[in-house]
Amino acid sequence: EYYRQSMCLFLDTWFPSDSEHFDACCQGAEPSDRCTLLETYNVEGRVNKHEVSDPNPDYRQPFLSQRKTAEALLEGNRYDCKLYTYALRTFRTRVQALEKKRGTFLGPVLVPREGVDYCDEKMAHWL
Repeated sequence: EYYRQSMCLFLDTWFPSDSEHFDACCQGAEPSDRCTLLETYNVEGRVNKHEVSDPNPDYRQPFLSQRKTAEALLEGNRYDCKLYTYALRTFRTRVQALEKKRGTFLGPVLVPREGVDYCDEKMAHWL
């Protein structure tokens, strides 16, 4: 989640003079073909250019198919969810500052509306 934005923040923070990688990976709506930092590999070892996907999108189904189990998991992770929500909002602020500074757009960083934490929003359809 947000791999491109994270990599661009990393480049800007730790390698601000590396315009070759930043321009190839972080300028424009999509990375250019020159960007090798954002390539991922699927389980067969084939390159997925600039695409990060969940290899097993239904892994949660067995755990969350029963309401009581889903509620218990959510409650057990409540503090983690609050922490992640705070971190995600901070991350969005940093990405927006980077976009303004560098004159680029890296894509939206979706955060829960005020008063709602990440898990409430992500888990709503399971409950």
